[in-house]
Amino acid sequence: MNRQLLVGIAGAAALLVVAVALTLFLRGDDEEPAIEGLETFSGYDAGLHEEGPVTYEENPPVGGPHFAAWLKCGVYDEPIPNEAAVHDLEHGAVWITYDADALSDEQVATLEDALPEQGIMSPYPGLDSPVVLSAWERQLRLDSVDDPRLAEFVEAYESAEQAPERNVGCDSGGSLEDLEGLGVPPAPAA
Repeated sequence: MNRQLLVGIAGAAALLVVAVALTLFLRGDDEEPAIEGLETFSGYDAGLHEEGPVTYEENPPVGGPHFAAWLKCGVYDEPIPNEAAVHDLEHGAVWITYDADALSDEQVATLEDALPEQGIMSPYPGLDSPVVLSAWERQLRLDSVDDPRLAEFVEAYESAEQAPERNVGCDSGGSLEDLEGLGVPPAPAA
């Protein structure tokens, strides 16, 4: 083989590798993660701000109208207003809710350890599962804090594509006291 032919073949092979890599990069991974038991919802419009209580179809909610104010990321030891939490979901937060009567302090600490940077966690009265994970239009119910799907959900949905304002985050949100000062009603009691 002559040198020009070898250079031509090598050049064509290099272009093919670059084209395949570029196609894979631009295509991305648009598929929904295959998490057993994952519930998906659709049709929730973002940016719909309400001043008063909102009735939600899901419990805990996964989208819809919400307060203009949102909560700072972190762990809350009391129930938080759905309407503020939904605003956090719109910003790409994962909301870990749990039945305080069903979990030990050690189990609650396990959930805290799993909380992502863009996440909120709170007890939630009346849950039908010990743990419910929520993100914008996504939800997963768990019977145990040791379920490996906890980590899968957090990884898949923290700042995920389906969150309308995922780049805002919840780190700039207010405290419960800040929200009360704005006239936001507290979370309903059990």
